Amino acid sequence: MNLSTFSAWHAVGDIPVPRLSPQESAALILLAASLLVFRTFRERYLLIWTLGWLAYFVSRWTLREPGSTARYLMAISQAEFVLALCLFAAAIFVYTHSRQLMLPLLLITAILIGYAVARALLWPDSITLRAALEISYRIVALTAAFQLVRCRWARWELGPWLLSASLVLLHLPWLPFTLRLPPGFSLMVCLLAGLSMLLIVFDD
Repeated sequence: MNLSTFSAWHAVGDIPVPRLSPQESAALILLAASLLVFRTFRERYLLIWTLGWLAYFVSRWTLREPGSTARYLMAISQAEFVLALCLFAAAIFVYTHSRQLMLPLLLITAILIGYAVARALLWPDSITLRAALEISYRIVALTAAFQLVRCRWARWELGPWLLSASLVLLHLPWLPFTLRLPPGFSLMVCLLAGLSMLLIVFDD
């Protein structure tokens, strides 16, 4: 009995388990934390926020195995990142009761995702089109950040300011520009975004 158990454990131990990068680990932890908080408080914006972290994790996970289909993986990764950022913005709009912005955000999300996929597949080396993508999703992030700060302006709390700053600082990897950032910058922004949202929930 012990021998069969040992053999089974040894066989399971031989299965290769991919290691997560620090950003992937942070996204997975924040996804689990957001899901736990949603199950506790049952707020709609928390569900949208959780879906955003799921999309963000998929965006990072997609580029783990570069190969012959790297262009397609890049398209999926960038589309998932845009979806994640727009879901974060949608969660903020629901939280701040800015429902009039939801329909424009839905249309912008569909356009940006289509543009991100087309650009990555057809014009991956175009700096101009890449800059247009970077500017576009940052406009969404800035709009959501402004809406959050405007809604909580009278209440001097740290959470909304941290979330607004981290939302604007979330970015796609774009060499060589991301190489100029300090080591661990993307990881800290990711953690700050998740923790600041949790801070807002607990403050409420």
